[in-house]
Amino acid sequence: MKTLILLLGGALTTWAGPLLYTIGADANGVPNQLTMLDVAAQTVTPLATLGIGNTSFAGGLVFVTVNGPLLSFIGVESDSLGDASLRGFYSDGTFGSPQTPIGAGQFGGIVYDGTTSIVRNDLLGASTLESVPPASLVSLGFGFNGGATDSPGGLYLLGNDSFGVSSLYWFDPSTQTAIAQPIALGSGFYGGLAWDSGSSRLYAIQNDGRGGSALWSFLASDSSPTFEYELGGPYGFAALTAGPASPAAPGPSEVPEPSSLLLCATALAAALVIRRK
Repeated sequence: MKTLILLLGGALTTWAGPLLYTIGADANGVPNQLTMLDVAAQTVTPLATLGIGNTSFAGGLVFVTVNGPLLSFIGVESDSLGDASLRGFYSDGTFGSPQTPIGAGQFGGIVYDGTTSIVRNDLLGASTLESVPPASLVSLGFGFNGGATDSPGGLYLLGNDSFGVSSLYWFDPSTQTAIAQPIALGSGFYGGLAWDSGSSRLYAIQNDGRGGSALWSFLASDSSPTFEYELGGPYGFAALTAGPASPAAPGPSEVPEPSSLLLCATALAAALVIRRK
C-alpha cells in the first residue's frame, strides 16, 4: 500500500515550478518593463511598460492579489528628481490605487502581508525596515539593497557588502533583528528575492555587472544556490516576486486531471488485487 500512497500523492501534488515577476530595463536603460519568468519553461516574457518618460520602477515589487484576468502588484516608482512613491498597478500596465509618497533613498525591496513595509538605504548605505504608512522603523545595518520577501514566520533579505559579496539574512519579527544565514551566495545578488510557497524555495536574481542577469534558487539551509537559467537583462533592480501558482501545477486540495485520476484508479485496483492474493 505504500506504493499506492506515493502514486496518489504524486498525482495530486505535481509541481511545475513558479511564475515569478520582475522589472526589466527598456531600450534606454530605464527599469520600467514588467516581466514574467516561467521557471519550469525557462522563459522570459515582457508583459507591460510601466509609466512614461524617465519614471523608473526600481527597488521593490510584490504581488498582491488576482483581479479577474489581471494580477495586481505594488512597486516603487521614482521620478527624475529621486522622489519615490509606492504605486499599485496591474499586469497590463494600468495603474490602480493612488501613489503613496515614501521620500528619497535607494530601496531594497517591498514586503506585503496585509500591511506594506519597505527597505530603505540612505546615502551612507545604512538600511532600515519601515512600515507604510509610518508606524515602525527598524535599523538593519548596512547594504540591504538586494531584495526582500515575506515567508512563513518572518522575512528574508539580501545584503551586499562594499566588495559586492552577497549574503542572505533572516529577519526575526520577535527580536527585530536580521540574522545572517550560512549559505554562500557569491556576489552580485542585487536583482530581487522571492519566496515561492509551492516549492518552499527562495529565488533570487544575480546581476553580472555587464548587463546580464541570471535566476538562482535555494533553501536557506543550502550551502550554495542552484542555477536556474540565464535571463538576458538587465533584470531585477531589487524587484522580484512570486505570483499565484501556475494552473498546470495543482495543489494538494485540487482535483487532478483525468489522466491522473486514471493513474490513481489503476494503482488502487492493482493494490487491491495484490492484497487479495
